Order: sequence, then C-alpha cells, then structure tokens
Amino acid sequence: MMKLNTMRTRLDGLVIFRGILQANIVPAFRAMLAAAGSEAFVSAAADFENQLFERGGSWTRVLLDAVLQDENICIRKAASGGAGQAAARCMDSELEFLQQLSRVTLVDLPGGEESLAFLPRWETEEVDFAAAYAERLAEVGQKGYGMFARHHMFTIEDGSLIPVRFPDPQRLSELPGYEHEREGNCQHQGFAVRQACRERFAVRRCGHRQIQQRESHCQ
Repeated sequence: MMKLNTMRTRLDGLVIFRGILQANIVPAFRAMLAAAGSEAFVSAAADFENQLFERGGSWTRVLLDAVLQDENICIRKAASGGAGQAAARCMDSELEFLQQLSRVTLVDLPGGEESLAFLPRWETEEVDFAAAYAERLAEVGQKGYGMFARHHMFTIEDGSLIPVRFPDPQRLSELPGYEHEREGNCQHQGFAVRQACRERFAVRRCGHRQIQQRESHCQ
C-alpha cells in the first residue's frame, strides 16, 4: 500500500484528472488524508464516511464514477485524434494511481486502527480503472462525455443542471386515474398535427397561386 505522503502528493499533483479534486466526495477524502495522524482525523474520517454511505458505501465505485465523469482534455479530444502522447502517458499513470487509491481502507491510514472500535469500515473493490476508462473513450462518439454520458435525466438546482441519480421509472400510462387526462392530451396532439398540416397545405396553395399569377403576367 502507498505511503501517506505519496497519496497526498500524487493526489494534489493530478494533471489530466485534476477536475476530480472538486468532484463527488474527493474533497472529503483529501481532508481525511490531511488529518491522518492528528486529533482531527476521527472527525474528518466520519465526515468522509457519512458522504460515502450516502453514495452506496464503496469508495472504489465512487472514485471510479468521478473519474468517468471528469471532462478532461483526453476525453474531449478522443473523437478528434486524441490529446497527444504526453497527455496519454500522463492519463495512464494517473489511472494506475487512482486505481490504487480506490483500494485504500481505514486501516491503511495513521490513526485508522485506533478508530476501528467505533468507525465503520468502508468497502473497496477490485476494478480495472484503465479498462473502464478505455471503454468510456471508445463510446464518446455515441454517448458523449461527462455527466451526460452517465445520466439521461436532469433537474435544475440553484441555477445549475444536476443529474437525477434515481429517476422514477413509472410511465404516464401506469398512473391511476390518468385516463381522462391522457385522452385529452392525445386529442390535443392530434388537433395540433392536423392544424399544422392544414396550414402547410394552405401555404403551398398560396404559393402555387402566386406562381400561376406570375406566369400569366409574363404571357
């Protein structure tokens, strides 16, 4: 397992994936690393775990999600030939580091062992970050990148577009008592289509008359 100083230095020195430092719960993880070995560690670890359990409890999956949603130069340039060899090498190195970081547990941090009596252990998993990101790069032409590749429904909060993590799968046809409203909507849509067709036909007829009039004047 990496040493604490290595974790801090490598995380602070991210280049390609620098955007994840402010994403998801990574700031809480950084605060916990900064507090490791001090009296503030327990509070920082509890804050991190509180946010982590809100997102399912797997630190590996949460960090991978932040990586896959990051709108960095490599994924933005993926559909147009790539960002260059230097950026690609940096990306590969950072993915390897982030994969190792995703497997860090509470006992790997100074002060973690003493806190095990009352702090729960978070989950980690064996996930290949490089393979997962290669798949994302291959799909960027069809699915785009960032949060739009991960979510299909959004809402607006405080003027910002926020993805809906758990959208309601229920359809309008499944809502009880909605038959009357649905019938009204269908009739309204049918009327709108018929009206649009009549207006388009009227415009065509008007244009045809104007052409005939111009031809008669020319004769």
